[in-house]
Amino acid sequence: MRIGEAWAYRSAPGRLGGALERVEIVRTGEAARPGTLQVRFLDGCDAGDRKWVDRRTLVVPWGELGAFVRDERREMAVAAASCAVRGSVDFEAAALVISVVRPRGRLKLRGRIADAGVLEIRNLDLVASWLRLNADQLRRQPLVFEDRNGRCLVPWQVTLRVVRRVAQAFAGDVLREAGRREDGFAGERPVPSWLQAREDQKRTFRKAVLVRVRQWCGVGGGGSR
Repeated sequence: MRIGEAWAYRSAPGRLGGALERVEIVRTGEAARPGTLQVRFLDGCDAGDRKWVDRRTLVVPWGELGAFVRDERREMAVAAASCAVRGSVDFEAAALVISVVRPRGRLKLRGRIADAGVLEIRNLDLVASWLRLNADQLRRQPLVFEDRNGRCLVPWQVTLRVVRRVAQAFAGDVLREAGRREDGFAGERPVPSWLQAREDQKRTFRKAVLVRVRQWCGVGGGGSR
């Protein structure tokens, strides 16, 4: 980011589809304002106004705006097709598998309200080879796309397929963690009687998650409902 460059500014950078404004960077590197830049708004009723903003609010150089918006619209479609899975047994099972394997730089499972269930794949060909999946088949699945930076985003139905393959490939590690969590049930402290029903419900849910994980690992039969 350099003085004189035009960038797209978004006040809430993490909000997909939020308004974008064209700004020019006018000051950088203020020791008293670490992580910030001063920008000048170039259009609309705020044209000419200057403001100190967080660097993260400058989401893309203005010249790349068209490609950015196209990617974002596709990302929003993937998120809309996936987010309802948040809080389900399958989603929590998938989160457990990913947390055990920790495939840093390869896979990231999103868990926010707006985009839970979306899987980021940093290098689809590499990950497909790693998991012995067919990359071209994955690319042909509905809504799957690779953005301008080579990152692949997939909706929940494809996420589920990939995560189940991860569970199979690393079954030993995943099953050990499932066993450790199940053993932890016995060590839980008693709760007041008025909380017992809610705690029983939580425990039933957590046990269902472990059952699902074991099924994905090939233990106990069955599969995702």
